Amino acid sequence: MNVANLLMSRAAARGRELAVLNEADRRTTTGVRGRYRRQLLVASELALAMVLLVGAGLLLRSFDRLRVTDPGVRADHLLTFSLSLQGERYESDAVTEATFRTLLDRLRALPGVERAAITSALPVGGGGFYLGRAFLAEGRPEPPAGTDLVAQWVVASPGLFGTLEIPLLAGRTFTARDDSASTPVMIVSRELVRRMFPDGKALGKRVRSWRDENVYREIVGVVGDVRYFSAGDSIRPLVYVPLPQSLWHSMVVAVRTSLPPASLAPSVRAVVAQIDPDLAVDDVQTMEQVLSHSRARSRFSAALLSLFAALALVLAVVGTYGVLSYGVTQRRREIGIRMALGARPGMVLRMVLREAGGVVVVGLAAGSLGALALTRLMRGLLYEVSAVDAATYAAVAALLAAAVIVASLVPARQAASVDPASTIREG
Repeated sequence: MNVANLLMSRAAARGRELAVLNEADRRTTTGVRGRYRRQLLVASELALAMVLLVGAGLLLRSFDRLRVTDPGVRADHLLTFSLSLQGERYESDAVTEATFRTLLDRLRALPGVERAAITSALPVGGGGFYLGRAFLAEGRPEPPAGTDLVAQWVVASPGLFGTLEIPLLAGRTFTARDDSASTPVMIVSRELVRRMFPDGKALGKRVRSWRDENVYREIVGVVGDVRYFSAGDSIRPLVYVPLPQSLWHSMVVAVRTSLPPASLAPSVRAVVAQIDPDLAVDDVQTMEQVLSHSRARSRFSAALLSLFAALALVLAVVGTYGVLSYGVTQRRREIGIRMALGARPGMVLRMVLREAGGVVVVGLAAGSLGALALTRLMRGLLYEVSAVDAATYAAVAALLAAAVIVASLVPARQAASVDPASTIREG
């Protein structure tokens, strides 16, 4: 009988505790539903911050990779400009070729100039006319029976590889003997050799641009790869042909100098004016400026998204702090009753932090799904970084979780320091 009475008294006490706690919860302004709505709001802020932070993190990693990527040329102390020989005076190929040759001779004679060369297209999108052609090695059938290789066609004067400091890997570079009367030749990039001649034996082989020029050219040299269209461009096969054998009237001039390259611009303009006052020097810029412009899109995208991500992070932290603080204020009577019934401050502290932890889990889960959707649309902006880079996702999740937990500590400590007696009297 004593045992039965004891059990009944404990059950009655437990019932009174639950009744008091339920009454305390009903006395809050919005109750449980209001608390859930506030938690949902914070979880949404965390999800948005997760999406933006992941996007910003991927762009920053991409830009960092792009910044250290070797463009294949040495960009310092290099001045470039465009020049077009147009009009009746330059209708003759002989006059055009002689004008370009005179220009290079006079540029090389300038104080501080080490080398100078002409090309139809500069690497990393530095200017000129970018042309792709389909190539076949001698003895290989034309499509559809065989497979051709699309490569970029670059016209180059002797000295181009030394001026840009593109390394010669095998064979020789162009010389003055590679003129319109000599054997048609070409120099190819390492990537073209890799794709067209898997055995690596390219020197002496003959290749033709079969759909247009359709002339067999002997490979006399192999040079290093360059980024062709931009600093973030993939490695493409390139074919270089000597200027006298594929004469163009609009070219890009590259000048390597021991002086600050921008300081050479007035002298360059003066040399061109001496040759022909009617010629216009255009797009004067250093190769370092070319690289900077090529990376500008990635840099701007990373900076802009980082700004939005930082704002979202601040809003998420402030929102977490505000919601939890408000919740603690609304639940002071409930917390006071819990402590009066035996709950320790540590238990109250963990209760508030568990609530914050649940919000973090929901927010990060939703944010991860949103980030996966966003980053799939960002693939065109990324360079050598996966859109589902696990390290970036993990770092962002850890950052957000840590920030929210820190923001939750102050409200949690406030809840743990509630005075049960005064709180119940206030109620």
